[in-house]
Amino acid sequence: MPSNKETLFQNHIAHFLETQHNYVVLSQTDVLDREYHIIANQLIAFIKATQTDKYQTLQDNFGTDADNEIIKALKEELGKTQLWLLIRNGLNVRGVTLQLYKPKPRSNTATQQEAHYQKNTLAFKTEYKYNTLTDERVDLVIWLNGLPIIVSELKHEDEGQNVDDAIYESFLTRDLTNQLYKMPFMYVALTNTEAKVATNPSSDKNFLWFNAQLVNKAETKGEYPVEHVYRHAFSKENIVKYLEHYLVFVPAKETINEAGILEKKPSFTIFPRYHQFRASKHLADHVKTHVESTRTLGKKYLINHSAGAGKTLTISWMADLLDSLYTSDNKKVFDNIIILTDRKSLDKNVKDDLEKFTHLKSKLNFTKKSKDLADFLEKDRDIIVSTIHKFAHIQEKLQQDNLLKKRKV
Repeated sequence: MPSNKETLFQNHIAHFLETQHNYVVLSQTDVLDREYHIIANQLIAFIKATQTDKYQTLQDNFGTDADNEIIKALKEELGKTQLWLLIRNGLNVRGVTLQLYKPKPRSNTATQQEAHYQKNTLAFKTEYKYNTLTDERVDLVIWLNGLPIIVSELKHEDEGQNVDDAIYESFLTRDLTNQLYKMPFMYVALTNTEAKVATNPSSDKNFLWFNAQLVNKAETKGEYPVEHVYRHAFSKENIVKYLEHYLVFVPAKETINEAGILEKKPSFTIFPRYHQFRASKHLADHVKTHVESTRTLGKKYLINHSAGAGKTLTISWMADLLDSLYTSDNKKVFDNIIILTDRKSLDKNVKDDLEKFTHLKSKLNFTKKSKDLADFLEKDRDIIVSTIHKFAHIQEKLQQDNLLKKRKV
């Protein structure tokens, strides 16, 4: 059982999730499926509330077995596909594609989509006994529409334990074949002062820092220094945004090295560190607010990114978010997003990282020569990546052909 200060820390987060984020508080008996940890009644309730016609089709075909068909299809797909990808892309149930969550609408005109977004249900259980064979438990599990998405282990440093102790005790020493250590996309080791996050909890090397500052400080009086995790990272708006934009799936890859030996790299999921998430989201939010109030573009922003802190991924997430911006009257904020780099090595890094964003495949355009940039602009492509040198070579053509005139870039 957790020690006294750890218990207070855990209770504080639980109370915050319930009162500030409107999470549903679960009891142990609410989670009847102890193999996949799926809360079937919450998932089915969400589908009924947001996809009435599709659910009716399944009922017409399968009668009272419709719910069982949904859960059966989900478990079968989990043997081949990661849960968060199913949540993002939808679940096929006998020819009917069901959405397992609803994204937040990009404009104020999508009233039905907003109503469906509000139907997303977040729930949590503290001290969750996940193993039917032992009394092992984890400090905090979060579900979205009945699907486990976040697992967190909590420690209090005044009790002599740090964030690495949380990683070791609740992840590295557990039975990682259990579905609770396979299905969620976010594993959080959290103390009252520091945080680390992984998408795969099988190694301590997978846990990356998720701090808001060099020394975390509470934003609000009475909160813990890691307030940014339970206030921002665990909010409904941001969890849904992870699923729509931030989670990146990198497929398995096989290559033959210089020695002629076949090397296999397993698939993995990328999740942003907190500074990457904060920088890209805040910039996109500020741009939208500025455009809404002034109906003009033209603001300049400077992001200070230290070496090795993942600036090319931040650029990639930012390009996705900016390309997705719409005003309240449903008009696209930018016609094109142009990413200009000042050297070939950085151009390659951006290209390599953006190619991992498979959900953007149809929108990405990489220039190989100067002429490509003008062609992509002329064809009004969404996201264009180029070096500044190529841009300089065609600047005269851009002016002559008015390719940038009245263009929102």
